[in-house]
Amino acid sequence: MSVSRETSRDLSAYVALITKWSSAINLLSRNDRAIVWERHIADAIQLSEVAPAGVDWIDLGSGGGFPAVPVAIHRKGSDTCLTLVEADTRKAAFLRTVRRELGLEYEVINDRIEHLRTERFEVVTARALSSLHRLLDHHYDLVANNGLGLYPKGRTWHREVEAARRTYEFDFQPITSVAGEGSIILKVENVRRRADAG
Repeated sequence: MSVSRETSRDLSAYVALITKWSSAINLLSRNDRAIVWERHIADAIQLSEVAPAGVDWIDLGSGGGFPAVPVAIHRKGSDTCLTLVEADTRKAAFLRTVRRELGLEYEVINDRIEHLRTERFEVVTARALSSLHRLLDHHYDLVANNGLGLYPKGRTWHREVEAARRTYEFDFQPITSVAGEGSIILKVENVRRRADAG
């Protein structure tokens, strides 16, 4: 992972904050803390590098901030507009604390995804939130026609694509993830609801 000194410093400060808060609320498991740089941080930076510049970006179920907070750090000072959606009040408070302490720019919406008003974002991400089919339900409502979804997935991604294709037609590209063997970033575009879907 090649990032600037300032980005590395901010990422380190973020890891310190999420480690500290994880003792009080469930942000990062003990096992994940040991591999936070190799798995979570590197994966998020890769997502940032795959996505186009200067976009309206929404991250669903942001939790402790992966991938959105490292993306915000990586794109600090850019014209990317980030919106983080998190239903859990304590996790949303953590995301606002990180924003304040690291001088980041993003909006935090403390609400359920289903309650969002219809918007048209250009990029949507969600990490370990739900199946691809369920993600595409949100994607279909929130993403502009020329927008894309970037969804980190594991070894079963083929089955998730197959299941999602029963309801949606879409173009996709699996991108090998730096997060580990069997992990990919599923780049999804041109999502259309099938005419014969129930």
